[in-house]
Amino acid sequence: MTRFLATALLALLLTPFVSAALVFEKTSITLEPDKPVEHLDTEYLFKNEGTTAVTVTDTTTSCGCTVPALEKKTYAPGEKGVLKVRFDIGDRQGPQNRTITLVTDAGTQVLTLIVNLPLRSIIVPRLHFFRAPDLADKVSTVTYYHDLPVTITALTSSDPAFTVTSAVEKEGSVYKITAHVVNPAATTAGRATVLVRSRGASGTVSLDTFYLRYEPPSP
Repeated sequence: MTRFLATALLALLLTPFVSAALVFEKTSITLEPDKPVEHLDTEYLFKNEGTTAVTVTDTTTSCGCTVPALEKKTYAPGEKGVLKVRFDIGDRQGPQNRTITLVTDAGTQVLTLIVNLPLRSIIVPRLHFFRAPDLADKVSTVTYYHDLPVTITALTSSDPAFTVTSAVEKEGSVYKITAHVVNPAATTAGRATVLVRSRGASGTVSLDTFYLRYEPPSP
């Protein structure tokens, strides 16, 4: 058995090594948008610098907001290609770090996408508890920092047990949002997500959220 293993190892070492790999010009890209947009597009350029064709078998990302696309799956030796990536901003803000994993029949390549989004808004506090006997209205402050002036266009509570209204604190940037329990004598617990829809100076529509909880009085 020992002689057989040694012979097999020798044969493997003497076999000509054939390389096949996609080499990327950049494995990390940083985007810094200078104006409000709904999504960002970028490209990762690569080349098959091996001696055999390479086939991409899968592409995955760390977040559904990051969508990769290839024109084709197989690349001949010396052939160049482009991996296009779209990042959907949605209600995201601040630094974002995502990974794109490219699986091929020659190995796996992990790419990094960094998106430095501006701080768009802050809601304080983001969670209110209504507990007996303190069932008075609760107030949150939403402050906008980007794409000013910003106007709140709609407020929606996911549970009709709560109502929400807004008032201007500072025109175009600061608003007070008041939450009210419709039936403070309710015997069942309640919870709601409040959606704050706004429109910036550029016309971009954004969505922010905060949360409400109700605990009924003790029996």
